[in-house]
Amino acid sequence: PSPSVAPASPSSSAPQVTKNNTTQTTSNDGQFKTKEREGYVNRNEIGGDGLEVASTFKLQANVSQDGRFVTETSAVGAQLLFVRDKNGNVRATAVSLPDDSQPLVFDAASTAKASLWVGGSLGQKDAEKQLSAIEKLSCYPSVYTFFKSNLKQRSFSEISNLSYSQYMTLMTNCTKEIMSGVNGYYPEEG
Repeated sequence: PSPSVAPASPSSSAPQVTKNNTTQTTSNDGQFKTKEREGYVNRNEIGGDGLEVASTFKLQANVSQDGRFVTETSAVGAQLLFVRDKNGNVRATAVSLPDDSQPLVFDAASTAKASLWVGGSLGQKDAEKQLSAIEKLSCYPSVYTFFKSNLKQRSFSEISNLSYSQYMTLMTNCTKEIMSGVNGYYPEEG
């Protein structure tokens, strides 16, 4: 069986969000600013049945038959989101940027970028820079092509399994390239 990836369970005082564009809520951990985010799953590239989008602030946002969804995302920092199928397997990933007003798209390109994204607590500018640098990596076209060829038939959970040698070779090559410091992948300190 393929491993599943799911966001951590929310605390007992999970944030409450409303349907307006930005909502501020309080939990035991402090305050979180969220925003409603519309998007779509490219069903020509992403397979699976019973799809839902999972974010830290909304664990289950149903995906319609035509691929559309509405979820809650961070209004202050970049965030990794997942599309899961009815069996809990991750089918695609994407990085949500807080100031991005465009629909959030899950497809082969978003999954390739999210797979190579270091993440962390990056703000809008640094996350944009890192995502742009990913597209400039010489390994990126191979990673994108791999996901475009596989995500319709297989889950991300299945193809990212450590025993899937093609995926591991691609990720190893990209990790080496990233660690070499080319293309400004890491934000400058200061």
